[in-house]
Amino acid sequence: MKTVLPVIVVLALSLSLLACLFAARPFAKGSAALDYLFGAPPEWTQVSSLAIDPETQELSQGEKPLRSFRILARAWSREPDRGHVLIIGNSQTLAMSLAPGEAKPTSLEYTWPDLVAQDLRAGPYPQALCYRLAAPGMSYAEALWYVEYLDLHREIRPDVLVLQLNYQSFWNGGIRPGMLELLQEPAFRAAIHKESESQAPYDETFAQALRDFASSPEQAGEDSKAKSGVRLAGMALAPGFEKDARALLDRIPAFQARHEEKGALIELLYRARIYLLRLKPTTARTIDGTRFQQARACLLRILSFCQDRNIQPVFFSAPVNPLVHLYRTNADRERFDACLREMETQSGTRILRLEDAIPARLWGRQFDGPDPLHMGRQGHARFAELMAPPIAEALRRSAARRQERQRDPHVVQ
Repeated sequence: MKTVLPVIVVLALSLSLLACLFAARPFAKGSAALDYLFGAPPEWTQVSSLAIDPETQELSQGEKPLRSFRILARAWSREPDRGHVLIIGNSQTLAMSLAPGEAKPTSLEYTWPDLVAQDLRAGPYPQALCYRLAAPGMSYAEALWYVEYLDLHREIRPDVLVLQLNYQSFWNGGIRPGMLELLQEPAFRAAIHKESESQAPYDETFAQALRDFASSPEQAGEDSKAKSGVRLAGMALAPGFEKDARALLDRIPAFQARHEEKGALIELLYRARIYLLRLKPTTARTIDGTRFQQARACLLRILSFCQDRNIQPVFFSAPVNPLVHLYRTNADRERFDACLREMETQSGTRILRLEDAIPARLWGRQFDGPDPLHMGRQGHARFAELMAPPIAEALRRSAARRQERQRDPHVVQ
C-alpha cells in the first residue's frame, strides 16, 4: 500500500495539471497576445475556407497519403482517356494569405491549382483532370518518393507533371513519417531499396526512410524494448497497464486535445523566435553542399522518369514576394539558375521563370512582415492565368504523343 499510494498521488496531480492546461489553453493565448502586441494581421486573413475535394487534392498533406492515392486511382480509372495533370508543390499551392485590402472570405476560396483546373475545363481541355499533391515544406526527396510510387501504379501515372521549384526548398530534406506508410507495398519498398543503393546523393535519405519504417511499431509488431529482449525487474505488467491507461484516457475529450496543445506550444515558440529574436523565415540564406546536391539529384531523377514514361514535364520557379530576398549572395542565385539550366538541357523543355510574376500588392502578410510564400486571392487568380496556357500546351503534346504511340504498335508505352 505504501508503494501504491505515491503512484496514485502523482497520477492524480498529473491529471489535474493536464486538465488545467487543456482548460486554460495558455499556449494559444500566448500566441494571440504576441500577435496583438506586434501588429500581426487578423486571423481570418489566413484563409481556412478553402475548397476541398478528395478526388482533386491529397488532403492529408503528406501525413497519410495512401488513402488519397486509392481515391485518386478510382477517380482516374473511371475516365482513363482524359488528360491527367498532377501538380506537386509546397504550401503555396494549398494556402492563401489575403493581401491588404482583400475582403474577409464569405464563401469557399480556390488556390491556383483549383483555378487552373477550372480554366482548362472552360477552355481548350474540358476533359482535363487535375490533382494537387502538395505538403508544407515538401522536400524534393519527397517529390521523388511520390513519383516512384506513381510509376508503379499506372492508373495514377499522369500525362503531365507540374512541379514547383523553390530555392528555399533546396534546404528541405528527408521523408516525413506519414509518407512511410507507402512502404507497406512490397513493390514500392523494393523500388525504394533500389534507390537506396543507387549511389545517388539522395540514397542515404531513402535508406534512412527504410530503417525508420522497419523500426516503426506498425512494422515491427512490438515495442522496441520487448523486441530487443530487455525487461526491467518489476515491469512485466507495465506495457499492458500503459496500453489500458491510454485507452481509458483517450475516451476523455479533453485528453484527446493533447496534440492540439503540443501544436500550440510549437506555434508559441515559433512566434517568440520571430518576434523576440527576429529570426524570420524570410531571412536570406546560402544553400550549398550536400543539401543542394541532394535536391538537384532528386529533380534530375524526376525528369528522367518523365522522359522514360512519356510524361510531359512543366517545371516552374515559384513566385516570390518582391518584398522578400531569399538569396544571401549573388552566387546563391547563380547556383540556383545553373541548376535550372541543367534541368532544361537534360529535359529539352524550358523551365518557366516566374519568381517575379506576382506584384507585392497581391501577397499576404505573415506575423509582423510580408509573407514570403503565400499569395492573396487575386495573386492566386493571376498565377492561374499564367499557368493554364503551358499546362494546356503540355496536354496537347501528350495527346499527340499518345496518338503517335497508337499508330505505331512497336513504341514502348
